[in-house]
Amino acid sequence: MAIKDSTVFPDYGAVFYAPVGTALPTGGIKAFTIMAETVAAGGDGGAQWTNLGHTSQENGVTINLDGGETESSGSWQVHNLRTKSTSAASLTVEITSLQMNKDTFKLIYGSKSSTGAGVGANLDMTPNKMAIVIIAQDTPDDDEKNKFGLQIRSTSIKPNGGPTFGDNFVEQGMTATAESVQGEDDFTFYLPDDFAA
Repeated sequence: MAIKDSTVFPDYGAVFYAPVGTALPTGGIKAFTIMAETVAAGGDGGAQWTNLGHTSQENGVTINLDGGETESSGSWQVHNLRTKSTSAASLTVEITSLQMNKDTFKLIYGSKSSTGAGVGANLDMTPNKMAIVIIAQDTPDDDEKNKFGLQIRSTSIKPNGGPTFGDNFVEQGMTATAESVQGEDDFTFYLPDDFAA
């Protein structure tokens, strides 16, 4: 394997969401540009991916992969004869949104009805089920090739605390917990070569 510069500075980026089962755009992962409000999904259904909007530069996006521990059992002859899982793995993405609009708060709080002013929320909220795509890149340029992407085919989205009042902006955290999708990988990483091809 040749060693080359396949590094990415995550100085710019965006988070997109769509209903579970929404196809990537016809152009694949390269069709996502960080300033696009929406990106048309592939296929004939008219579905689209929606940009979450401004996210925190300081608190940004954090991807956590936890669990999945294993335990080895051995015999006198072979000390690591068999390995088994002792806990299930989980993937969560923590996102801090700066976008203070109805669509964002409906997504995060799973509002049952929001007509008129404001966005309703309930203590017994049902998380929204959405697919998400995260794009991180070196520069704000649409043709930037140093990018990193993550597609999670199904997540359960809920608030991560309430709005916070920082030094710069009002922020609202959210957590997207990955869920398994039958017959497909749960998530896919897209590397710089995938954007340059």
